[in-house]
Amino acid sequence: MNRELNRLIWKDRAKTITAATGVLIAVIAIVMLVLSLVYPASQNGTENVEGVVVHYTKHQSNKGPGSTILRIRLVDGQEISVTTKREHIPNFGDNIQLSEHRNMWGHIIYRLAVNLNTTTTKTVNK
Repeated sequence: MNRELNRLIWKDRAKTITAATGVLIAVIAIVMLVLSLVYPASQNGTENVEGVVVHYTKHQSNKGPGSTILRIRLVDGQEISVTTKREHIPNFGDNIQLSEHRNMWGHIIYRLAVNLNTTTTKTVNK
């Protein structure tokens, strides 16, 4: 009788351990999925692209510095939005450099270059 009781106790423990392991694996899989969507999977797919600032919108926050949404027209004519919390905001018409990342599903993520080199293009009225 003692062996049978011991076997039932270990069977119940195995069920508990299996359930806990399954939940842990599911949580890890969800975290990995979210991180792979937010951050690029590899730096091999990184390209530097240039664009011109078309528009920007400032958003203020009560919890600290607000963010700025930049509307940028790339060299190929495509318009994208980039969010930044930097204090230095480029002016309209400034050329800026971006880095283009592709994640494993092919989604493209644009980020401002680490060193934000801006050059203002001035038009001369004749």
